[in-house]
Amino acid sequence: MMQVTDRHQRAFMRQLTRQTLLYTEMVTTGAILRGDRERFLGFSELEKPLALQLGGDDPRALADCARIAEDLGYDEVDLNVGCPSPRVSSGNFGACLMSDPERVAAAVGAMRSAVGIPVTVKHRIGVDALDRYEDMANFVTVVAAAGADRFIVHARKAWLKGLSPKQNRNVPPLRYADVHRLKVEFPQLRVEINGGFCDLESARAQLDRVDGVMIGRA
Repeated sequence: MMQVTDRHQRAFMRQLTRQTLLYTEMVTTGAILRGDRERFLGFSELEKPLALQLGGDDPRALADCARIAEDLGYDEVDLNVGCPSPRVSSGNFGACLMSDPERVAAAVGAMRSAVGIPVTVKHRIGVDALDRYEDMANFVTVVAAAGADRFIVHARKAWLKGLSPKQNRNVPPLRYADVHRLKVEFPQLRVEINGGFCDLESARAQLDRVDGVMIGRA
């Protein structure tokens, strides 16, 4: 989460859990390729296992950043296709990419070819008018064919026009059943669920239906 899951917060979280996979803030490809790499990518060994979450839409740039992440010792690299921020959407990455599954597939394929660590995708159940289960299933079908190792699904759709990023975290209703159905219909894929989980008991209850649970704001 932006301005939350920096290396200091991750070091604190590691005192609470030894095994949970932790994520960086979403970092854009431009920041990595042209910015202060230590500032954006620096971490300590105690934070591991650790995934770098990337924002971008250019397959070559994303592959370059994935390669850098692997060289630095990150355990996974994740492509963010869920952020509803207008600033993010204006750069053609984040949740808006759900409407272009072929581009996401090209990005995943490029990263998959560049690294040996897992390449994952975090996305929403839908975006704007593309909010039917069938739209999400098509997105997952196309992206899975490119070699994505895991799908982390925020069980809310994103409204890119009309809702602020904060409102997008709680106004669209949670649709857990859509994520559960995704796992049933794609049993060969690793599917994790995100959204609204505030305690261990509610997260553990999901493990009968999906492969894992991501906890964010809680």
